[in-house]
Amino acid sequence: DSQKVKFYSKKPEIATVTEKSGALTPISPGIVQIYANDKNGKTIAAKMLTVKQRATAVTANVETLYLTPGEEYTLKPTLTPSTSTDVIQFRSVDESIATVRSASGVVTAKALGETTITIYAKGEAAWSDTNSENRKTTVQVIVREKQLTAEVVGENQIKATFSGNVPGVTKENFSVTQTNAAGVSKALGIESVIQYSRNEFLLTLEEPVFLTTENSAAALNFHSPNEE
Repeated sequence: DSQKVKFYSKKPEIATVTEKSGALTPISPGIVQIYANDKNGKTIAAKMLTVKQRATAVTANVETLYLTPGEEYTLKPTLTPSTSTDVIQFRSVDESIATVRSASGVVTAKALGETTITIYAKGEAAWSDTNSENRKTTVQVIVREKQLTAEVVGENQIKATFSGNVPGVTKENFSVTQTNAAGVSKALGIESVIQYSRNEFLLTLEEPVFLTTENSAAALNFHSPNEE
């Protein structure tokens, strides 16, 4: 008697199936239909299967996050490999300092202090945080007052002083604008930034800062290292 049932895959690029035994081999993530035909070629059974791929690692887009109370930031981790179907979830160790939305990764600073956010890559959303099969990484969150004072110390130099330590700062973290009496502002290019103490910086501008009746104000702005 000839083989009565033969098995087939609608998408062999996702999963293959042996014709006689029905043994499945997953190939890539996705949804595939496996069906069985009788000896006359009529489909007598079919089933939809989901092929998943576990991540080998999850990586955060920042190691340390600097925020001020009330400020928000969205964490954007990546999975390895990028085709992984793992579910990413977020947890904050101390929600009195900073909270994080479990699914979206939006961090909200609540009070001064430090906490840690753990990023999990889970095979299923229902897995517990303590599941040994989870992949994970952490982000340190530092919430502080961001107080900045500025002083013009030369015709093209500004001294910037912060109330606390500010690591990882470059000239891209600063911007300087000058406003005339008519309220029209223009940006002044920054040639270099030198850090000469833990919280003091010397900015050298590409042109002089003129504070006259025509140019009545100059503003120094700071953008945190974790800001995009």
